[in-house]
Amino acid sequence: METTQVPGIHGTGAGNIGTDSRTDEVFFMSTCPRCTREQPQHGFFRAALQRLLDSGYPVEAYCVMCDQFWPISAQERAAVARRLRAEKNSLSGL
Repeated sequence: METTQVPGIHGTGAGNIGTDSRTDEVFFMSTCPRCTREQPQHGFFRAALQRLLDSGYPVEAYCVMCDQFWPISAQERAAVARRLRAEKNSLSGL
């Protein structure tokens, strides 16, 4: 799995977004609004996540500790979208 540091998510100064090329899954971190812990988010396939972002549908994150779902923030959406675009460009040779 490849992981990239993305500055400025939820004011923490850093967040992680990564991909697993073996399964085409996208991983990222999101801060739980209840306990304020950064929680790893996984199980999103690249194409499905891209469709959610492009269509404006919510991307929900989950906190294991709080057993709570929430829509990821606008900053997190933008960071994930940038990462997906960058990966697409690098794969197509741009």
